[in-house]
Order: sequence, then structure tokens, then C-alpha cells
Amino acid sequence: MDFNTMAMEIWKAVVGFEGYYEISSLGRLKSYVRNSKGVIRSLKNGTSDYIRISLMANGAKKTALLHRLVYEAFVGPIAPGMEIHHKDGNRQNNCISNLQCLSKKAHHVETIRKSPTITKGIVEYNTLTKIKAVAQYTLDGIFVAKYPSIKAAAHATGICERNIAQVANREEYKSGKVRKQAGGFNWEIAK
Repeated sequence: MDFNTMAMEIWKAVVGFEGYYEISSLGRLKSYVRNSKGVIRSLKNGTSDYIRISLMANGAKKTALLHRLVYEAFVGPIAPGMEIHHKDGNRQNNCISNLQCLSKKAHHVETIRKSPTITKGIVEYNTLTKIKAVAQYTLDGIFVAKYPSIKAAAHATGICERNIAQVANREEYKSGKVRKQAGGFNWEIAK
């Protein structure tokens, strides 16, 4: 950010954490929790490309998405069922000028329009979880149960559907790594 941009930065209280945190029009977060003058927090994204932050006040802790906090502070409450969209497609750019509120459907359409490669992942996931019967085995190879689909197995066992699919399809979940079990069981596409 250059000096002129920083000079135009506007700060507002984070909704629900007034007096503890402020958020800027450029998507920066200032904390007053340990310092009455305020300290600008370092913002690092975790596993997703959205920036998540933890807020604390009076013993209460909340994890929130930075772009939603910026939107709420500068525009107002987000109606139920609405999502905040990054106009330029860069989920790290949380400037208020880059954010807009869209319905879930419009957000999905806009995201695919700007990033057509995202549909590749959706198609790959759907082919993995297509209705295929799946068999559950103990790690010793003893048959436990057969389910009509991966979704049904996940529902019946409480084990993550994606993990079952990765084991049954012998799919990589990280570069070069294949899950050997999900929920303490081995899974195979039933014959």
C-alpha cells in the first residue's frame, strides 16, 4: 500500500466488539485488547484462502471471516442467505471497495465466471462421490457393512463423506499422500 492509499484509510469499530477492535476500509484489523493505543494485527490466512481471525472480549471468543467484518462495519448487517463476494476474485483483497453482497446463487455464478478452473474441482469431486456402493472393513480386513452410497455411509457412521470417498477411490488428499483409512476403517467401492 502506498502512502496516499494509507492516508485515505478509514477505521470503524468491529460490530459486536466495539472498544476492543477496529477494522479499516483497506481490510486491516486493529486490536485494543492489550494496548489502549491500538495495535494493527498481522493477518495470516490458514488453510483456506479467506482470512480468518479470532476476536476476544470479556472472555468470549469468536472466529470470523475478515471480509464479512469489513462489510458489516462499513455497509451494515448481512441478510441471512447472502454472501460477500470479492469483485476482483482475490480473497486476500478485503478493501471495502472490492466487496459486494450477493445471493448464494449469484455468488456461485460470479465465482465460476471469474475462475472457470474452479468447476474442474467440483466435477472431480462429484465423480468421486457419484452413487457407488461402498463397503466398510476393519483395519484388519474384516467386513463390517455395505452401504448403497458414500453419502449413506457417511450419514450412518458420522465419518466425513470426503474422507470415505478418498479412501474408497484411493485418491490423493495431499500431493503424493493417499488416505489409508477414514474413521478407523478401510473403505472400498463395493463390487
